[in-house]
Amino acid sequence: MAGSGDGWDPRLSVHALSSRRWSLGEDLELYDRLRVRRISVSLPKLVEMGLDDAVGEITRRELRVDGIYAGCAFDLGDPSAWPAVQDTMVTAVETGARLGADTLQTTGGTAGGRPFEWATEQFAAALAPVAPAARRGGMRIAIEPTRPQFAHVGFVHTLRDALALAAQTDLWLLLDTAHLWWEPGFAALLTDAAPRCAAVQMADLGFAGPVLERAVPGDGRLPLGAVMGDLVSAGFAGPFELEIIGQSIDDEGYESAVRRSLRHLDGLLGDLHA
Repeated sequence: MAGSGDGWDPRLSVHALSSRRWSLGEDLELYDRLRVRRISVSLPKLVEMGLDDAVGEITRRELRVDGIYAGCAFDLGDPSAWPAVQDTMVTAVETGARLGADTLQTTGGTAGGRPFEWATEQFAAALAPVAPAARRGGMRIAIEPTRPQFAHVGFVHTLRDALALAAQTDLWLLLDTAHLWWEPGFAALLTDAAPRCAAVQMADLGFAGPVLERAVPGDGRLPLGAVMGDLVSAGFAGPFELEIIGQSIDDEGYESAVRRSLRHLDGLLGDLHA
C-alpha cells in the first residue's frame, strides 16, 4: 500500500469540500503536506483568494485539477434567479479551463417537489447558456444524483434516472457513494455508468441513526471496495475523488480525516491488483 510519503494511487483525488471550512490557501498547504497531486476545486474558495492568485497558486504546484464545483444550484421553479447561477457557472467553466479541468460539477437544482419530467425540461432550459461556454472551454458538465433528502439541491435521485438523463443529453455523470448504494442491481448499474462517468466521489456512511453525514472511508459500512472493483472492471480509470463532509470530519480535523481516507482508499485500490 502506498502512503503519503510514496505518493498515493494516481487515480485518487481530493475534493475541496473535504476541508469545507478551510480557505484555498489552507487546502493547498494540506495537499503539500500529504503529497496530494490530484484535486477538484470549489469556485467560492478560488474567488475568496482572487481568481488570478488562485490559478497561479494551483498551477505553480503543478496540481492536476479534475473538476470545479460552482457552489450553487438552480431553483428550477424560479427562472428569474437563473441568470445569477448561469453567470457563476460560466465563471466556473472559464476558471476550470484555465486550470486544465475537464468537468463542471453540478447537482442540477431543486424541483421543489415537482415531477421529474418537468424538472428535466427546466434544467435543460436553465443550463442552455452554460453549455456553449463549457464546449468552448473543452469541459463536460457532469450531474450528481443525490438522495431525496438532498432534494433542495438536486432533482435526480437514482443512478437509473441519471443514466437515462445522460443518454438523452450531453451530460456526464458524477457518482457519489454517499448517495448511491441502495438500488436493485447496483453492480450492473455501475457497469453501465462507467463509460459516462466523469468522477466517483468516495465517502462512507454509518447506519446507527439517520443517514445524513459522511464518514471517513473505512469507518462506516458501505462496500467501497466492491464499488471500486465493479467500476475498474468496467473500464473506469478514475478519478476516485474523496469528498467527506460532516460534523465528524470537522471534529476530527481535516488533515487527519483526509490522510486516513486516502490510506484506506489507496489500500482498496491496491487490493484490486493483489
